[in-house]
Amino acid sequence: MSYQQSRPSLLRVFSRDPDRHVPVDEEYVQSKWVRIYRPGPWRTVGFIVMVFLTSWLAIMTILATAIPQTILTKLVGFVLLGVPLFVCGWLTIRMAESGVYVTDRQVRVISLTGVTVVPWQDVADVRRTPGPQALLGVALFYRDGERVALVLRNGDGLQTPLTSHSPDFTGRAEAYDMAALRLERWWEESRT
Repeated sequence: MSYQQSRPSLLRVFSRDPDRHVPVDEEYVQSKWVRIYRPGPWRTVGFIVMVFLTSWLAIMTILATAIPQTILTKLVGFVLLGVPLFVCGWLTIRMAESGVYVTDRQVRVISLTGVTVVPWQDVADVRRTPGPQALLGVALFYRDGERVALVLRNGDGLQTPLTSHSPDFTGRAEAYDMAALRLERWWEESRT
C-alpha cells in the first residue's frame, strides 16, 4: 500500500482554521488542510532567527556577485554563498511547515525529512507513546515525554512531529494535550 506524497502550500503554513465562508451543517466536508495546532513560541523564535540568517545570506550573496570585477570571482562568490542560502531557505520553510494537518478525508504529516499523506480509512488508531523525546526537536538532548503516532491498518506506525517536547509544546503540557486530543477526535469523527 503506497501513500500519496504532496507538497504543502507555503502561504497557508500558519493556517489552522476550517473554511469560515461555508455554512456548516451535517453535510459539510472539510476539504482544505487544517493545522490542528498553532506553532508554539520556540518554533516562532526559531523561524525568526532562520529568516534573519537567510536574509543576511541573501544580502551577502548579492554583494558577492555585484562587487567583484571578474566573472570567475562572481561565480565563486555566488556558489560559496548561494548553496548555504538555498539550504538555509529550505530549512526555514520546512521548519515553519512541519506539523500535522487534517481534512475530513486525510491526515498529512510534515517533518523536516518528508511529507506523508494518509487517508483516514487507513488509520487504525491514534496513540500516545511514552519514551524519550528530543528536546525542541534537536536530537542532542532527550527528555522523557510522549509522542503521538498513527497506527496504520497494515501494521506500520507513522510518527508525527507532535511530541510533548517539540518546539510547539515545550513547557506547554496543556497545549500538547489539547492538540493530541484534537487529532484523536478528528480521527474518530472521520472514521464514520
